[in-house]
Amino acid sequence: MKRLHRLSFPALLLSGMLLCLPVSAAGDEIPQPQSAGIAAGISGAQETPDLSPETVYETLIAFKDSYPEGTPYSNDDSYAWRGGIFSVGYGCAGFAFMLSDAAFGDLPARMFTDYDVLRVGDILRVENDTHFVIILDVQESYITVAEGNYNYAVHWGRKIPMSSVRSAGTTYGLTRYPEDYQDPGRKPVPGDLDGDREVTVTDAIILLRVVSEDESFRIRKPELLSEADLDGDGMLTVRDAAMLLAQLR
Repeated sequence: MKRLHRLSFPALLLSGMLLCLPVSAAGDEIPQPQSAGIAAGISGAQETPDLSPETVYETLIAFKDSYPEGTPYSNDDSYAWRGGIFSVGYGCAGFAFMLSDAAFGDLPARMFTDYDVLRVGDILRVENDTHFVIILDVQESYITVAEGNYNYAVHWGRKIPMSSVRSAGTTYGLTRYPEDYQDPGRKPVPGDLDGDREVTVTDAIILLRVVSEDESFRIRKPELLSEADLDGDGMLTVRDAAMLLAQLR
């Protein structure tokens, strides 16, 4: 695989205060995180690569041959990203962007701050806005990541607790999965309306508010409503809510 080009870093890094800095297409200004669903400004139809978790993982982990554990990797290394939002990444940003392009091609990136649904290949800005990691694996209680510029080197396999991911130390995430993407082979969980793969009181409250047509409420994952028709009559009713609540007993 091709190594990154080494480019001179902008003068604002000379102070040594900024780490793993991504540079936006509009210049050095870093855009603020957008709500999930706002895509980057890349137009035109793109051929969607195989986005199954297994394929994305194999694409990412293949870089371990060219960038084994401990390979020197610092802010002197940079990469021009095809995902949009940012044009160039330095250090950990460049490493994450390079792996991301290999897995997602020209698919546009979008920012998110809802960490309930994370996927292999998503990128997170962590450690109080100083570091990028790319996700290799997602478990209920932790994620496993790859990263560049970790003590000035490449590091594979660090586990980050979900509690840390969801803390204030995570600034935003970058994903290149289409908004309506469903993992192949991932069976839906009937009644799961918040996307956490469990049926809880929270799901029951969501369904009751939907059924009552609460105009002040907007479900965050409307694509999951099809899983809430528990009696199979093609409608969402109080009966479905009662059946969902019965599952919790």
